[in-house]
Amino acid sequence: VYGFGWKPPTIEEPSAEQLTCLKTLLDSDLVPYVDFAIFLPFSVRHATEMKLSAQRFEFGSNVLLPVKVAAPPSLEVWMAGWKVFANSMIMLGAITLGTLDAYQRRMVSMLGTFGPSIWELLYEADRRSRAEHWQRVKLQLVEQHLLDTQCGRVSAYNEDSKWDLSLTALLNDRV
Repeated sequence: VYGFGWKPPTIEEPSAEQLTCLKTLLDSDLVPYVDFAIFLPFSVRHATEMKLSAQRFEFGSNVLLPVKVAAPPSLEVWMAGWKVFANSMIMLGAITLGTLDAYQRRMVSMLGTFGPSIWELLYEADRRSRAEHWQRVKLQLVEQHLLDTQCGRVSAYNEDSKWDLSLTALLNDRV
């Protein structure tokens, strides 16, 4: 992406540990989910710092209690983690820049539309989409591919671009 002899800015460059973590997930065919409370630029330096003030319902009541959760406290911090993640996925050949940019633009657009007061909710939706729904979407695409090939139909699915195709499907809500 950057061309011969170039690399991402230091603040967007993944560490060896981050690349190893993602490569292990990809090689194991597990969703390449990372938590942006710890997957950040200079991750070792920030691993215990990211806390977001939030509220949770007390079990069995309608009382909201303040809590601190491990999460990026703002879109700006999320973007710092996203850029490290995006560069990692590109370096590992798992996702295209266009798909990663589209996901980032969706996050920016949602926050711009609804305002910073929804950040906690938006981050939780992002986290669950990447951690839980992304894998299901990929499996649905694989099932559709198997059905298409068994019925003699052409399938757009490609095992080499499964995470790119499934994140695109997630973005387009085509599942």
